[in-house]
Order: sequence, then C-alpha cells, then structure tokens
Amino acid sequence: MLKLHFITSGKMLINLEGLSIDYQIIDPIYNVKTFITKPNQIVLDSENLKFFTDWGVIALSESRAKDKIIKVFIDCDSWGWYSTAQIMLEKDGQIILNDNFQSGTRGPFGNPMKSKIYAI
Repeated sequence: MLKLHFITSGKMLINLEGLSIDYQIIDPIYNVKTFITKPNQIVLDSENLKFFTDWGVIALSESRAKDKIIKVFIDCDSWGWYSTAQIMLEKDGQIILNDNFQSGTRGPFGNPMKSKIYAI
C-alpha cells in the first residue's frame, strides 16, 4: 500500500498521474485554510504562513499505467514571504521518498511558484 504524507506552510497543489486517492487516513486540521481532495489531486492552503499545517496522510491506489508520477507545486500569495512543503511517500511501511522544498519569495519580479516531479 502506498501512503502519501504531506505538510506545508503555504499553498500546495499535488497532482497524481497513474495514481489516485484511495481514502484519507489523516486530514490536516491545524492552520488549514483550504483542504480539498479530488480523485487525482490534493489542494492544501495554510491559514498563517508563519506555521505549518498538520501532516495529512492519504492512501493511494495504483493504476495499471506504466508511468506513475507525483507533481507537487508550492506557491505563496503574501508579498515578501515564501512557502515550504514536505512530502513523504511510504510503501509497505518503508519510506521510499522524502523531500522538502521552498517556493520563491513573492516580490515584484518573477513567479514564486516552484514545482517538483517525482516518478514512482
């Protein structure tokens, strides 16, 4: 069984390709402004950028597709701030992926949105 763990201090979007949400194990509650799940997508937006949300945990089911990809986008809406995201993928009790990354700082130039793509 695949379990996706996730946490953020900003605005996070997770798109799943070749994977879908089976069921929610733990919903993040603390510091959550928005938490939405769709069959192949998770949206998590924190209320206060100074603090992280709770960890969310979702069980994933694998399709027969050859390529299984997780795309994570992190963004920040507040001027002069950046956001942090961490995801962890667990398979049969073993951690197979753990990554922590930040968005760019919201300012007058550029786009602070950062993305990471993980092939499973």
